[in-house]
Amino acid sequence: MINNLLPGFLSGFFLTVLMGAVLSSFNSLLNSASTMFALDVYKANARKKFPTSI
Repeated sequence: MINNLLPGFLSGFFLTVLMGAVLSSFNSLLNSASTMFALDVYKANARKKFPTSI
């Protein structure tokens, strides 16, 4: 469908934009996962081992 709608030189640009959106979504998934790990898992276990830590 993209080949029928866009000229040849813009199909590469479209792929670049699409891959940028995919990588951006993957990056935000990794950021959320690392934040949840740090706050839920690491911080809870750090309090058990070191009672004076925040």
